Amino acid sequence: MKGTFFQRPLELTLNINGESWKQGDTINGNLSVKNHGTESVSLKDFGVILSFGAVKKIKIKDPKAFTFLGEQIFKVSEITGGSEIELPFSFSLAEDAPISEKSAAFYILCGYKEKPFENGMLEVHVLPCEIITNLFQVFENLLRFKVKALKNKKDCIEATITVPTGKEYSSVQQLKVLVKMTGDKLNIDFNFKLKKISFENGVMSTKDETLQVKRLLTPKEYLIYGDAFNQDKVFKLLQEVIEDVKVRPLI
Repeated sequence: MKGTFFQRPLELTLNINGESWKQGDTINGNLSVKNHGTESVSLKDFGVILSFGAVKKIKIKDPKAFTFLGEQIFKVSEITGGSEIELPFSFSLAEDAPISEKSAAFYILCGYKEKPFENGMLEVHVLPCEIITNLFQVFENLLRFKVKALKNKKDCIEATITVPTGKEYSSVQQLKVLVKMTGDKLNIDFNFKLKKISFENGVMSTKDETLQVKRLLTPKEYLIYGDAFNQDKVFKLLQEVIEDVKVRPLI
């Protein structure tokens, strides 16, 4: 990923190695600065900044748009006329870092932290970690559910999930799953909105209910052969939860 920005007499070229990253990954790259002028330009406190920004605030250039998470600056205090220098950088994402979504995302900024909109930026797309990604693949590929949207919620990733059409899932009005890693344990919090058949005073009707089911999986449950994701076992564990909300034929 590459972006070129101009702040006369400087030309800034931001190179980031990769197109997307997962929670816990390291973002590497370099910032090249070329001075097209004849005089020296100060680079004091000038560098690259890892930040998490609110998209709406960025569009209106709100100075409070960003939360700054890391900074690496040039060791030299100035760049002479006609010369070019380079700053390699490396930022490690936290294991529980927020993911990119429509309303907020990670950015690498060039220049000064106090002037985030002056010298250019690139958005870096951050996805759920490998284990959580594999979990969502089990929902989609084996259970035939559809993961429609992901968003950050407190310290979790919230997935809005659509169940298959069909009579056995007709009671499920909504399913949201909150997922996070706590150390090496996988936390899964199912939140169902259900429409159940009720018999009161001999009259059949429907009523709305909520059901919350929590599961905490250890590496022995979600991994196999070292660090390979155990799809079959996780599928069976998810099935146990789903069975409780299926509509069964009346006998």
